[in-house]
Amino acid sequence: MTKHFDESKATSEPLKAEVPAVRSAKLPAKLEWHAFDDFARLTRSLVGRWNGADHRWVGVDDRRTYNLLVKFFATVDAFDRPEFYQQAEHRPDINNCWTGAQIKRRVVSDQVGLLIGSFPNGTPNSPAVYMKLLVEEIIVANPRVIPLEATCREIRRTKTFLPAIAEVLSILRRQVEWWSNAWEDACCLDEYISDKNGVEPIPCEGHC
Repeated sequence: MTKHFDESKATSEPLKAEVPAVRSAKLPAKLEWHAFDDFARLTRSLVGRWNGADHRWVGVDDRRTYNLLVKFFATVDAFDRPEFYQQAEHRPDINNCWTGAQIKRRVVSDQVGLLIGSFPNGTPNSPAVYMKLLVEEIIVANPRVIPLEATCREIRRTKTFLPAIAEVLSILRRQVEWWSNAWEDACCLDEYISDKNGVEPIPCEGHC
């Protein structure tokens, strides 16, 4: 087994995960509502351990970070399942990143329906038109499921009236950028920790 040097103990110990690296097929079909909030906090914790601008490690606990990385990549599988997408012609998303995966209309419609239904006040003049066009605009924006979920949660928690479609798209664009950067930071941190400790990196094959 590959070893790493722990300066605090002056002994060699194996670097391994304390949590299982589960995959999508083993995850439950439905998660608790708070699971996404837990995942967002986990992601912010990882981002805080890696200075993407300077590409340098800003933490001190490799073992704890490694376990957070394992949990992060496993949890991405729970929220970014392949069945949420369909193959499509490569085109840019809302932030001009090219992709061949198209978020399914059903996924977008479910999220938009929950969003609109969660507002007791401020119903649009034509709810049917609002929902139809918001769904279409999000499909054109083609976000991953994770930033779309984050967008809807932010709107529910910060707005007292349904925002205009332009405002929804502005929030979505910001969330897409943040989660994309978070994914890149996690992959860089994974590579750094693995190389530093002489272990195989955790497969970085998903998306945020």
